[in-house]
Amino acid sequence: MKCPECGRNQKKSTTALCIGCGYKFVLRPKDDGLSDSLLLAGVRKASSSDTQYFTVSQLYAAIYKLKRPGPRAMVVCGAIALVAIVALLITDLGFFGFIALGSLVALVTVYRRRKSPDVQSFADFQSTLHRAMDAMTGKFDKLVDKPTLGQPPPDWPETDIYDYGVERVLFVEREILVDLFVKNGWHAENNALVISADGYPSYLKPRVSDLLSANPEMPVYLMHDATSDVAALSEGIRANFGLGDREIRDLGLKPEDAQQFQGLRTASGQDHVPVDLLPYGALAAATGAAVLTGVLLSEALLDQAKTSAFASGAYTGYG
Repeated sequence: MKCPECGRNQKKSTTALCIGCGYKFVLRPKDDGLSDSLLLAGVRKASSSDTQYFTVSQLYAAIYKLKRPGPRAMVVCGAIALVAIVALLITDLGFFGFIALGSLVALVTVYRRRKSPDVQSFADFQSTLHRAMDAMTGKFDKLVDKPTLGQPPPDWPETDIYDYGVERVLFVEREILVDLFVKNGWHAENNALVISADGYPSYLKPRVSDLLSANPEMPVYLMHDATSDVAALSEGIRANFGLGDREIRDLGLKPEDAQQFQGLRTASGQDHVPVDLLPYGALAAATGAAVLTGVLLSEALLDQAKTSAFASGAYTGYG
């Protein structure tokens, strides 16, 4: 069991305290399916080293990715196995046979872990996380686990957090996504007013009506989870905000998109896939590109993945 404070490894059953620095362990991997060090590594990954706010879904996806071996591990194991097999055929030495066999076993193990990493269900993860949050004070400052913008934050740098040139309205399916985008400043960077489909925060609902009445050409977008019930969601927004036949531009994310993007594969096969399983950086950039260029969110994600991968020399798909 690795200590998240000093990095020392010790037997899981040794003590509840790190024998190196005295850190008090909260989780037991055998019982909880998660260790303190893995959980906090997931927090660092989801928050981009404490620079971004993130949701519980994004933390879950980050831990899933940490437990899922990267493609490089498969390449290394395969290369070692191949070299050992060639050496065995040339020299007829049993030593290389052991290396080849061990490498092939490692390759199969890595492949199986990539296909089905050992992770908790989302419900079990939430339960474990809440227990860890109670004990690990100060470790989850960037976690957005509930809506908190019912009233404008008193310490926000702007007198009115929406006092800027709004050029578009972005509806999101769930309230927590409003907090995610606003606390990370996406709304100001993209001159957008972000509000949930059910009208959260409620003090912004009149603002939306005023903006759209004053500018009939102002574009309205809908960003939603990968769900098949988009029509009902759109109709609910029309009724809730009195939009009539005004166009709502669906950014588009479908359950089958989970097959394309690794960040969504934690929920692959489900009818409802939370869009915030994607890392915030990828989600924010793709949503920004989608509202500016008019492409679907899935297209923006693919373009983003190709650009990033081509810059590093190889395109292997998003994730």
